[in-house]
Amino acid sequence: MASPSKSDSHALSRIRARNDYVMRFLQPGDLVKIDRRIYYHWGVYIGDGKLIHITKERPLDKSCGEIREDDLMKVAGKSKIYAGNDRDSRYTSYFWVLRQKN
Repeated sequence: MASPSKSDSHALSRIRARNDYVMRFLQPGDLVKIDRRIYYHWGVYIGDGKLIHITKERPLDKSCGEIREDDLMKVAGKSKIYAGNDRDSRYTSYFWVLRQKN
């Protein structure tokens, strides 16, 4: 396996710096959108760098997955994260988090 080129390493460091910046403004209950290029992976930020999300072995499979609490940066990996609060008027994410944690 070839090592990443300098341009790949630079692009990855830019994505990580951008994600660090976005993380500074996230509040518990915020929806988080992770850009996987062919789809967006969604979760709910619960604070302390943690995300509640649904995960499954085949992401495009429509069947139910497992609800998990994971480190947001680990889930994001090499993908960009976005605060998805543009949907706040339609969804009450914090209520969903409380319901899933109880």
